[in-house]
This record gives sequence, structure tokens and C-alpha cells, in this order.
Amino acid sequence: MAINILRSNNWNLERAIEYVFAEGVEYSSIKPAVLEKIYKVYKDADEDLIMAEGIGQFCADLGVDPSDPITLVISRYMGANVMGEYTKEEFFRGFQRLNCDSVKAIKKKLPTLRTELTDPNKFK
Repeated sequence: MAINILRSNNWNLERAIEYVFAEGVEYSSIKPAVLEKIYKVYKDADEDLIMAEGIGQFCADLGVDPSDPITLVISRYMGANVMGEYTKEEFFRGFQRLNCDSVKAIKKKLPTLRTELTDPNKFK
């Protein structure tokens, strides 16, 4: 688990420690190599980010409109800091927190994630 946290924080020990204390740690058996393949599908050609075009494709693959509020729930799991883009670390974090190893697995969780929109303790 420590190696995955360090890897998802680009081997930066201080950032990894901040992540553990700020975000908490949830065990995930999802292999980073699996997430790397998914990330490359959506990653911008010029930036090491998933930007508007990639997020649009991600939403299309999930079968949701990018303006659907469910995208906010997914972004919350990723810990996205900037609207309309995901860093590699954020993208990995979201899949790991959701314990999903594919877009199809996240798509299956959408009904459960939608219930979070009505839970005032999880989504204000």
C-alpha cells in the first residue's frame, strides 16, 4: 500500500505523507499498471493531465453527460483540485477509492454514487 501511495504521488515522500493525513488511506488492490492504461486513454496529448476532451470521453464511456451532477461525485472521489481536469494522481486516487479497475466498474457503481447526491453528510 505504501508503494502505491508513493507511486501515485510521484515518489515525493512529503506529498505522500500529506496525502495520507489529508485524505486518509483506504486499501486498494488495484494495480497502478492497470490504472496507467486507463489514464493513457483519456490523457491529453500535450499535457500530463486529463483535460476537457479526455473528461468528455470519460463521461461518454460512462454513459453520462459531462454536466450531470454525478461527475461532481466522481470528482470528489478523485480529490480533483481544478474543475475540468484530473491529474494522474487524482485519477488514480478516484479509481482506488472506488475500488474499480475499469471504467465499466465505475459505470456499475453510478446508481450507488447517485445516492450520495442526496446525502447531506457526504455531499453538500
